[in-house]
Amino acid sequence: MTDTEIEITADLVRDLLQEQHPDLAGLAIREVAGGWGNQMWRLGDELAVRMQRMDPTPELQLKERRWLPVLAPSLPLPVPTPVRFGEPSERFPKHWTVMTWVPGEPLDHGSITRGAHAADTLASFLQALHVEAPAEAPASSDFGAHPKRCTGGFEQFLQAIDPDAVGDVSAVRAVWADAVAAPEWEGPPMWVHGDLHPANVVVSDGTLSGIVDFGALFAGDPAWDLAAAWVLLPAGTAARFFDAYAHADEATIRRARGLAAKKSLFLMLMGQNGDRGLAGGKPHWGPAGRAALDRVLKDDSLTFSILVEDHHARWDAKACRMGAMMEINFLTESDRACWELLARGKDTYFKVERSDDDYERTWRRLLDDEQVRGIAARLDGKMVGIAHYLFHASVWYAGRCYLADLFVDEEVRRRGIATAVIEWVARDAKEHGFPGLYWNTLEDAPARALYDKVGKFHNGLILYTYRRDANQTSTQR
Repeated sequence: MTDTEIEITADLVRDLLQEQHPDLAGLAIREVAGGWGNQMWRLGDELAVRMQRMDPTPELQLKERRWLPVLAPSLPLPVPTPVRFGEPSERFPKHWTVMTWVPGEPLDHGSITRGAHAADTLASFLQALHVEAPAEAPASSDFGAHPKRCTGGFEQFLQAIDPDAVGDVSAVRAVWADAVAAPEWEGPPMWVHGDLHPANVVVSDGTLSGIVDFGALFAGDPAWDLAAAWVLLPAGTAARFFDAYAHADEATIRRARGLAAKKSLFLMLMGQNGDRGLAGGKPHWGPAGRAALDRVLKDDSLTFSILVEDHHARWDAKACRMGAMMEINFLTESDRACWELLARGKDTYFKVERSDDDYERTWRRLLDDEQVRGIAARLDGKMVGIAHYLFHASVWYAGRCYLADLFVDEEVRRRGIATAVIEWVARDAKEHGFPGLYWNTLEDAPARALYDKVGKFHNGLILYTYRRDANQTSTQR
């Protein structure tokens, strides 16, 4: 019997525990259905044993051992964390790992009924995971490539599935072609789970409650995880997910949508193989893949574009999100009343008192001072956000841009408006020769989740403002 043919039984698992971790050998052992490269066995109520089965090398398990303890503390959902290592032996010449058990039902055997909650939960998880990875992080391989380098796999899946099951093949190819044409990921390599599909997440109470199987973990393009907006979430919730995630540009969404189509085809193929009795096939994956592909093909509401109108950096940004048209442009005389309403709302929120004259002086500066600028964000023509910023010189560096105020109406927050405004200001500043954009906020500000995503936090800085003696005259130095 070869290594790959070793039958993994409860008795084998218990014997291995008795040999290497005898203090755990007395716990109840139950097989967990599913698994491909590894087989899972429940160990007591809080642990599980992950046994290398079809994976030809221990690389994936060793990767989880190395990195999950590093990542888990910062993630808002439970993930399996290694607690004991099992080494190859004469009885079982492969690696195995004792890990924490993530409670819940795998999504391929359950369902999400609280779509909005699940969208927000997944966005929060991926925001926390998608941070710049260290240089020693595992590089992408089969998972993580730009779609244009995955066309062979896409075609293999598409051609292997019964055409009647696929339906509109031309529409599927169009989604893939758009992903292939999308620009590459230009950011730093980010931590990416890489293999988010219904068998690798668990649900409870109708929403996501945990993420498992980090064997594909890599540093690279987050679009591979963002495909989950269609692969995992119910119809109509992808836009909410991307708004909550808050930092996926048009190119990333295009790549993600194409990758979602490819993952959907994979699920359908595995379902077809199961229906035909082929080894490794999973009949219940077919309907999940079909539903995911339908979501991919029907979701045409996610587009994002930034336009430059003229040579004087008069920018207009437009985004179609959740059926609403967003527009960002400079304030004009006709915006006075709407601007003041939002400006007063900002001051009320931060408990700042100003006189009517203060608002009038600031309004005139925003319109008349070339170094001080004010912009407005509108949804379907209604002003819902404002930002004020100014350009200034720097002694050691190129000029800088200070974002003094940013405020979005509470009713339309978490829809990507603040992110779009910050990106708009950054581009305008760069166009005018002020590439450094910075701003301040309170340590406990609710907006920190957004700011930590789009900016860099400089710890240790202390802000001083000069306290002039009340008796000191303005001529004293």
